Amino acid sequence: MVPTEILFGPVPSASDKEEDGDDVVAVDMEYERVLLECETDYSDENNDIEMSKGQENVELVPGVDFMTTSSSPLSLFQESAFAPGDAILECYSAWNRRDMAAAAACFEEANLSYQDSLYFGTITQSQHLQHHFEQEAKALPLDAQLVLDHIAEDPATGHAATEWHVETKEGIVVPLTKGVSFYTTTTNSTNNGTSKIRSGFRVSEMLVKTPKEIAHILVTSASLLLRITQSGTSNNAQIVADKQTAASLSSVNIIEEFFEAWNRRDVEAALDCFVENCTLRTEDSVFVGTFRGKKSLRKHLENNAQILPASCKIVLDQVAIDPVNGNIGTKWHLELAPGVLIPNLRGCSMYTTDSESGLLRTGLDITEAPLKVPRQALPLLSRSVGLLLFGRASR
Repeated sequence: MVPTEILFGPVPSASDKEEDGDDVVAVDMEYERVLLECETDYSDENNDIEMSKGQENVELVPGVDFMTTSSSPLSLFQESAFAPGDAILECYSAWNRRDMAAAAACFEEANLSYQDSLYFGTITQSQHLQHHFEQEAKALPLDAQLVLDHIAEDPATGHAATEWHVETKEGIVVPLTKGVSFYTTTTNSTNNGTSKIRSGFRVSEMLVKTPKEIAHILVTSASLLLRITQSGTSNNAQIVADKQTAASLSSVNIIEEFFEAWNRRDVEAALDCFVENCTLRTEDSVFVGTFRGKKSLRKHLENNAQILPASCKIVLDQVAIDPVNGNIGTKWHLELAPGVLIPNLRGCSMYTTDSESGLLRTGLDITEAPLKVPRQALPLLSRSVGLLLFGRASR
């Protein structure tokens, strides 16, 4: 087994952190320091990308990534007519109040299915989900709040997706807490006509980033091994079939068009799905970075196309397209060949679109954690995360 330090770089120990006790100011400064150290940004050369039309009124929180808008407490969200996101907003609001029983009650108990990609297994019982939420909160500062950055609600399917982060009530962003979740919801007479969450799948950014040099070596080596094992077969027929299928789709939406183009390794067609001053952020075990502008995005797509075998495809499992704000949430997985799944390569994405052209404006792709933690170890992990991020044990 390859040591963790080789794959992901040295992991800071508790002794490396500055003892701050209950000094909130020192902890806040530590948040900002860690955030700056963790951020990787790939921008077009000598080009400060301006926000695309439709973003000019978006106020960015200092130190927060491009897709994070200024936050409003979820408890202040106004009530609206039924939408798939109603139960999700209620769940997040209860979590922020630390009413974890109410947060778990937002899920339909009879068909509950919740997966946090950091951990093994699926939660299927409400009391277990409540316990999970309680232990999760213990790894964070007392006043930490879930902040909703984007939401995509699809009333036609009942699907919904969210992009979120965690920050203190003072607006200090807790580092390494960016994530995307995908939900299926239901409303029926057994729920008194109210919205309930049926299933949830959550992915969040990597606690430890893979250095670019190591990532390139790992992916190139894996790709070479895959090509050797596939040397006796031909992918040409499948590639032709993919092109014919894509050409026959007369009314695909923009996100399907993008994924179809990528699966054909048609970089030009994939880029045509984005506005000129687009931004894409990727978070997975090997590709971590923010790509601003088509020039930077082109390099990223071309690098992936060169490294990954042509047989590797991204398969869209579920999509939530918001007809009001144009946001698109997806849940997906990667296949080595048709029907051949690659372990621990599922993920969620959130995309925003340009209101005039309908093209993709920003995107956030997050892949599940490559290394899972037993759920029984969550209390210990909560304490370890507190030491790693804040230099002190969690409560």
